[in-house]
This record gives sequence, C-alpha cells and structure tokens, in this order.
Amino acid sequence: PLSNGKVMVGGLFSSFNGTAKSGICRLNKNGSIDATFGGSGISSGHRVYFIHPISNTKYLIAGTFTSYNGVAKNRIVKVNSNGSIDNSFNPGIGANGDIYMITAQTDGKFILVGSFTSYNGVARNRIARINANGSLDASFDPGTGANSQVFVAKVQTDGKILIGGNFT
Repeated sequence: PLSNGKVMVGGLFSSFNGTAKSGICRLNKNGSIDATFGGSGISSGHRVYFIHPISNTKYLIAGTFTSYNGVAKNRIVKVNSNGSIDNSFNPGIGANGDIYMITAQTDGKFILVGSFTSYNGVARNRIARINANGSLDASFDPGTGANSQVFVAKVQTDGKILIGGNFT
C-alpha cells in the first residue's frame, strides 16, 4: 500500500485482471489498474519479490528479473511514478542472483538480501548495502557473508542489521 491509497502489486504474472502486465502493476484505490503506471514490466517468466516505495513518485523494485521495460536491469531497478526507469539510479550490472528484500536505512542507503553472490561484479554473499544512486557501498563489507539464502533484513533503531534465512 502507498500513502496515496494506491497499491503496488508484484509477482510472477503476465497479466492482471485481463490486462497485459508483466510482474508489476499499480492499482487505484478501487482495485482497478492504474493506467498512468505503464511500460512492459519485467522480463517474461521472472518475478518481482519486493517493491520499496521511496515516495509516491519513486519505487525500488527487486526480484529475479534481468530486464525492465526491455532494458537490461539485473534484479533491481528504480522507477518513476509513471513506470519509466529512473536513470539517476545506476546499479551497474546489478546482482548476479535473486534479490528478495530491500530495507531502507535512515541515511538513505539500502540493504539488499537474497541469493546473489555479487553486486556489480563485487563479491557480496547474499547481503549488500547500496547508496541511494544504486552504487555499491564499499564501506559495508559483510566478509564472507551468508552461506545460503537470506530472505529478510531489518535495520534496528541502533543501526544494527538483523537478517534471517536458510544460512547456517
């Protein structure tokens, strides 16, 4: 749900209520498709796992996809309120595996967790922190990281990060 009453919907689908929508769409308060959020969506056969509203005008989208609106975007993209790509966000080559969740920090940076082992070509086993512009925050080094999937992350009020998943 968004603060303006609309709802972002993501998942593994090629249409929504009979309208071609690949993996993502926005609904009006009454549940109808918001036609002002356009584009072809994510690469066919892939899914959106997480949508992080930055405001009512920007969204970070993460999942299994390798393209968004026909542009190569490996598992993460920032979009404008009309569904177009926000080119001020540049993740480089992105993640080499699925991103399951995005968690915001109070400083404008984001924690990403999933099954990936690198972000923009830099080793980051299943957890990474990125800057607001999509670049990897090299000051956050998780060492060897997690040895299996990380599904959730939560930033505590003291700034520490809790993660959960299939790792040991």
